[in-house]
Amino acid sequence: MRKFHRDLRPATWYIHGMPKTLTGRTGYLIRVAGPTIRDMELAPDRSPVTLGRHEHCDLQTPADEERISRYHAQFSTDGTGWYITDLSSTWGTYLNGYRLPPDKPHVLTEGDLIRLTPWTFSYRHVPAVAHSITSSDDLKQAVTAIRSLAPTERSAIPDPVLMLVEAAAGIHQAIDEITLARLILDFARRGTGYSHAAYLRPSDADGSIEVIATAPEREQGVYSRSLLMAASRGEMAMLDPLRSPASHSIITLHIQSGLCAPLMLGQTVAAYLYLDSRSDSLQQRAHPRAPEFCQALARIASLALANLKRIDIERRQAAMTAQLAQAAAMQRCILPPRCVEFAGLRITGESRPGQLLGGDFFDVIPLGEHRVAITIGDVSGKGVVASVLMTTIHGFLHALLSEDVPLDVAVCRLNDFMEPRRPEGSFATLFVAMIDTAADTITYVDAAHGYGMLWDGKNLTPLRKAGGLPMGAFSGHGYTAETVPFPLGTMLVAVSDGIVEQPRTRSEDGDRQQFEMAGVLQVLRGCDVSADAVAMMFDAVQQHAGMTILADDATMVIAQRL
Repeated sequence: MRKFHRDLRPATWYIHGMPKTLTGRTGYLIRVAGPTIRDMELAPDRSPVTLGRHEHCDLQTPADEERISRYHAQFSTDGTGWYITDLSSTWGTYLNGYRLPPDKPHVLTEGDLIRLTPWTFSYRHVPAVAHSITSSDDLKQAVTAIRSLAPTERSAIPDPVLMLVEAAAGIHQAIDEITLARLILDFARRGTGYSHAAYLRPSDADGSIEVIATAPEREQGVYSRSLLMAASRGEMAMLDPLRSPASHSIITLHIQSGLCAPLMLGQTVAAYLYLDSRSDSLQQRAHPRAPEFCQALARIASLALANLKRIDIERRQAAMTAQLAQAAAMQRCILPPRCVEFAGLRITGESRPGQLLGGDFFDVIPLGEHRVAITIGDVSGKGVVASVLMTTIHGFLHALLSEDVPLDVAVCRLNDFMEPRRPEGSFATLFVAMIDTAADTITYVDAAHGYGMLWDGKNLTPLRKAGGLPMGAFSGHGYTAETVPFPLGTMLVAVSDGIVEQPRTRSEDGDRQQFEMAGVLQVLRGCDVSADAVAMMFDAVQQHAGMTILADDATMVIAQRL
């Protein structure tokens, strides 16, 4: 949707001097692993938000990080939630360990882990997790006693093999992460001899963690940051009192020895299996093969967790797709047929949403033997909110024009109906025309749409002299109509800004040039009378974009004399 004058203050738009604050939930990408980089805010008024190395990206990563593509991923919102789309990146975009297929939006939910090598981000609705805690900083005094297990140690077969087999069978029956966590902790304590166990989730890259489950239950634990930071590199870490007497320097934590094994989703650390022995349980000794058992258990749990995450992604993606597909089907039902012939005219129109649901529409309304009304509109934003407003506008305007209400009066009534009912910050542009083939005239109203034109085979003449402000900007605003000749050999062409403003999305040289009116003109000049100009226009726009998913909803309507 074309944006009007924008003030420097974020999330505020000005339409002819009147501020309109766009609504929608802000998202946050919080770094939980990888090199230092600022946390990122996903502002609804900037959707879609592109992430990559190129200077034109909204979220720019360091230019020397070759594992991030120039245009790597895109985040978009429909006003109710955020979606992530991989832009055919070389190293891939991972959601909870699952590599996303290119050019296909996936819905994001709270706590999702997004892997953009070398970073892992947690998607949040708020900048920080309210219930997270900070691991205790033992001032690195025990770092010398924390190490990753060597390959020879990893290959050792633990004694309680039968317990691992039992654990594998039980863990893979877990129906959710909480159940999985509790099963892991039960087997971990039995198989290692450690008295205290916790299933922890990284909250950020600075040592904050979420406690998902503990054993014993409801235990208020204190957790070594050194152990956690060592395990955050993807290898199991251990605090070995035999190798370092300095382990007693963390006496304030009451920890005598400990293990921390990461649960991995691909290359992403998704959680930790944390075990330690406290001063209140010195009589309990860890089993000799506790590290090997813990590491094997963590690997089994990682596979189970990956399976749960994959099932969750598939389930919510299927539910979202099914619901949006049903809504999109209903949305298509309210639009007229793609091609109709009436009153000596052939009228061809098509609307393609930037997502499954769109905010564009067009309509064809017979008004008598020689007259027909044609409308094209564009609601701000995309997705569910825009589609509901689009449906409301379409139906209200269709009813008015079907009663042969004059165009300027119909648009005024629509504006007065829409203004108090629209969501804050939402508006629409509209072009409506009435063609009279007996009088060879077109009467039109342009409500800040700007893309209604006459094409005579050589030149495009904009129809912008009559109209007014965007729909919903001001209650009681008046609109004017204009009548112009529509001689034989002339064609009415109307497009939405999704056609004109489509940028080059995938240009490696950084060229983000828009399709612009020059592209529209070039397609029209290449059409003969029998050609499907609408299909040719969409083919040209997609070729210009370099992808089938367009940046915005796009619509085109053509009316030509038979």
